[in-house]
Amino acid sequence: MAYQTLYRKWRPQNFDEVVGQTHITNTLKNEIISGKTAHAYMFTGTRGTGKTSTAKILSRALNCEAPQGGNPCNQCPTCMGILNESILDVVEMDAASNNGVENIRDIIDQVRYSTASSKYKVYIIDEVHMLSMGAFNALLKTLEEPPSHVVFILATTEIHKVPATILSRCQRFDFKNITAADISGAVARILQAEGITAQSDAVEYIAYLGNGSMRDALSITEQCLAYKPNDLTYSDVTEILGTLDDEFLYNAASHIANADTKQLLILFNDCIAGGKNPDSFIEGLLKAMRDILLYNMAPEICDFTTKKKQLIEKTASLYTQEKLVRCIDMLGGALRDIKLSSNSRVITECTLVRLSAPQYDVDTASLLDRISSLENKLARGNFALAAPKQVLTDASSEPQQTAQAEPPAEAKVHQPVPAVPANADINAVVTRWDDVKRVLEQNGKLISFVSLYGVVPRGEGDTLILPFDTKEAAAKFNSGSALADVKEAINMIFGLQPQVKCIFEEANNENIPAGNDIFDNLAKISTQFPENFKID
Repeated sequence: MAYQTLYRKWRPQNFDEVVGQTHITNTLKNEIISGKTAHAYMFTGTRGTGKTSTAKILSRALNCEAPQGGNPCNQCPTCMGILNESILDVVEMDAASNNGVENIRDIIDQVRYSTASSKYKVYIIDEVHMLSMGAFNALLKTLEEPPSHVVFILATTEIHKVPATILSRCQRFDFKNITAADISGAVARILQAEGITAQSDAVEYIAYLGNGSMRDALSITEQCLAYKPNDLTYSDVTEILGTLDDEFLYNAASHIANADTKQLLILFNDCIAGGKNPDSFIEGLLKAMRDILLYNMAPEICDFTTKKKQLIEKTASLYTQEKLVRCIDMLGGALRDIKLSSNSRVITECTLVRLSAPQYDVDTASLLDRISSLENKLARGNFALAAPKQVLTDASSEPQQTAQAEPPAEAKVHQPVPAVPANADINAVVTRWDDVKRVLEQNGKLISFVSLYGVVPRGEGDTLILPFDTKEAAAKFNSGSALADVKEAINMIFGLQPQVKCIFEEANNENIPAGNDIFDNLAKISTQFPENFKID
């Protein structure tokens, strides 16, 4: 006897054996029991979800001589004849290769004649969306009012291509993607019936790769068994399919989150040395990032294996949503670039460096990633000042070190430096305003530093005027700690304790850089972030 593939050998023989579609099979069984069957059915759903199998079961249930609870008995002469295709009253047609008007006319001519030996003539038209418009139009009248002994079962993976006039004449059933749990259970039962042992994580991984399709999962299973006929392990599955181990991918994701560029590149090199392609690495990492994003934002819709869920739980807390979106966007772009490049390894390595070190990017996504990371770490208190840079106290003087920060966890506040020069005044502060902002940088006063972006000071007597382009900005700066931070910085450099006045003043386009919103200038601000502090 010729060898049969697993998905053909284990095709469901009754409604109860159809995996993951109880909402459909229970309805059809009830129709068979009550005798209230439709004259036309439309089965729609993605590949491998059981449309054709259910159509075959329904064709036997309609004609069965002794149905059992709505299921065909598969023992009576009629059921046996349909199974071995000796009864001609059940016709299967592939619309992909028989999509013309003449093919539908043949059906129309045949339905006028009574059945040969069965109750119903059943026409199963697979991939019905492939019919031409003329063929659909030819089918309309017969589909709406077929002879009482005729039933049409139409199946399609692309329901949107079927005309509404056809859909309105059918009883529609939508086949959903089968869950990984249902697929893994079915695969385990089949392997047990075949006398084959396999590790549970190997079966779960096969079910995950099936992506909602029972047929795909069984095809993958058969491919793995050709490599190793028994005692199938998780590593066997990844080896034969050329996929990357989940633990490997989430380890790479952890290196990205921890900004460990060196270990990330070493991991990628190990991947290439193991015979994997750069695009496989990027694609696997892209799926891992997508899974982490779903887990962080909507865990209730996730359908992960037990092992994958454990790995995601360890990694998900390392990521912000901004970082995940940036990573997914960059990995998707890398996949597109790889297809157009002759050196995919270089593109992959550059992408990995940019992923793990966002400071090398000045695009908005990388800046938002960095800002979000700073906010989270500062909120957790993981902040310590590193050794500060030198501050120039006067154009002609020697560079003078600001107070050294010690390594302890708590940040040490800078002490004011002696007044220099002796004749310093408000005009000197205005002239050397950049030095004032630089001290704010070094002291870690990020909010005060960013708030002064675009502010051009001026002196009026002994008062330093800070003009803001909105009343809200001036009021916020005046009422918060930013004003005290500026006075402290001025005192450190000049030894002055001036009056500082925040006012609202219409923006002067000659002095203020283009862009009224700070986020219009994130690229420039990013280059001014302090370099003398570290975040642990």
